[in-house]
Amino acid sequence: HHGGLHQMNQTLLFITLFLLGCSVVEGVYVFDVFRLVQYDHQGAHWGCQRTHTNMFAATTGVSASKHIIIVPVQEFTEQLLQDRFINNTAGGLLVLLPEKGASAEINLQEWKSIESAFVNNKFDFPIWFAHRSAEVEELYQEIKKQETSTQATSFFSTLLGSDSYRLSAGLREASKITPIVSANIQGRLNGRGRTDVAPTIAIFTHYDSFSLVPGIISSADANGSGLLATLEISRLFSKLYRGPKKTQGEYNLLFVLTGAGNVNFEGTKQWLAKTEVKLDAIDFALCLDTIGSSDELFLHVSRLGSKDPKAKHIYDVFEAVAKKMDIEFSVVHKKVNISSDNTPWEHEQFSKKHILGMTLSGLSAPPAHMLRSSLFDAPIDIQKLARNTKFVAEVLAHIVYGIHEESKISVFDGNHEISKEYLSSWATTLSHTPRVTPYLPKKAPKSIVSGLEQEFKVYLNDASVKEFTVTEPFSVYYDQTTAQMSAFRGKSVIFDIILTLLIALYCFAVYAGIVGLQDAISQVKKLTTRRKRA
Repeated sequence: HHGGLHQMNQTLLFITLFLLGCSVVEGVYVFDVFRLVQYDHQGAHWGCQRTHTNMFAATTGVSASKHIIIVPVQEFTEQLLQDRFINNTAGGLLVLLPEKGASAEINLQEWKSIESAFVNNKFDFPIWFAHRSAEVEELYQEIKKQETSTQATSFFSTLLGSDSYRLSAGLREASKITPIVSANIQGRLNGRGRTDVAPTIAIFTHYDSFSLVPGIISSADANGSGLLATLEISRLFSKLYRGPKKTQGEYNLLFVLTGAGNVNFEGTKQWLAKTEVKLDAIDFALCLDTIGSSDELFLHVSRLGSKDPKAKHIYDVFEAVAKKMDIEFSVVHKKVNISSDNTPWEHEQFSKKHILGMTLSGLSAPPAHMLRSSLFDAPIDIQKLARNTKFVAEVLAHIVYGIHEESKISVFDGNHEISKEYLSSWATTLSHTPRVTPYLPKKAPKSIVSGLEQEFKVYLNDASVKEFTVTEPFSVYYDQTTAQMSAFRGKSVIFDIILTLLIALYCFAVYAGIVGLQDAISQVKKLTTRRKRA
């Protein structure tokens, strides 16, 4: 008996050591990943509810329930999302985005539908996004190659478990971001005469963006373009109002950059509630939104020109300047729905206060809730943005200086022309600056807010920042947006089970060699009998 047991011990020890040698971790990759947004809206949970991943990776050809599925964004379809990840429970999802700065060859319309599905569903498994890099690309190709070779192997090698890549990323449980603090930045140019009685034109734009992946900086056109145009218009009118010739108009010009625009234009709402500016002195408010990539422009209004002579005059000036500059332009009227929780356009906050307001946009209709901007938002076209900025500036000049609609005068040419260099410089800054309201850095010296305040101080009077707490009651956002993911090659669960059984069998054989086979079997029986009684 002892000779047989000794031989069995040696055999088991050899097999166990061999399998342990096979299970050495190799092929380690580490890269940044970004979690899908997690938020509550009107008490319901939406987006990604999980912050941990530790499972084997696979591509779309493998069952999703026990794997994290890797999909390049070019291959991602609405049907795939519906079939594999909404109608069925998946282990996880990792979407591979283009390299940073590279453009994506995708169907933008379909991607907008995919983004809508991402933010309007609840996912009880982790969803990550990663930029393709040489390392990530190598990992993806390794996984594809490994899957192909696995399909060609024998049953025995599959049972033992071929090498697979396990992906691991761990964040603590997500917490509600509370309070959400944002800020409005404002400055003014004073008109001729008594500034306290002069009429005021307010130029508003929200500077924040939204991303369904908060850790990724995106959204140039929406609403980076409105922000850039406002900065350039403030610079141009500063030269006219504060220059040596003091060519001030009758109007005060008020410039306000609002926070939390993607949270129902909460910044505008709070500004109207708390401002020291006399609201009845505001002649009209012009809001700029997404004007950096479109040939056609739309003026969204809540007040009909046929019922309001002042509104009609302003709309007529827009149309006259558009015709002069050969810009496709139309006025779009939509009543404000006071009973709705959603505020589609920034000017509607003014309409609710009975102030004439309008929004100029390259969009013909307001975007859906949570989808004002996209991961693949249109890049700012500096040529188009410069043209559209000049259009706005000329309209304002016609009103401020009383220039007749039929006049051929162009104010912003020569020494006062639009600076494409200025627009480009700020566009580059925005492309590296986080602007998603709940996730903005708090009081950082290089934050977007302090940078904009400094710019206003150069060109405007009374530049100031007013912080506010977002009280919009319907949306709550969660932290834990960025992690590092490790990928390492290991064996499957079946392999672990076989290895555990062999180690147990080896321990039993050693024990049996010491006390004898019968006594060892007797001890095992006693243990199992006790457990059954318990």
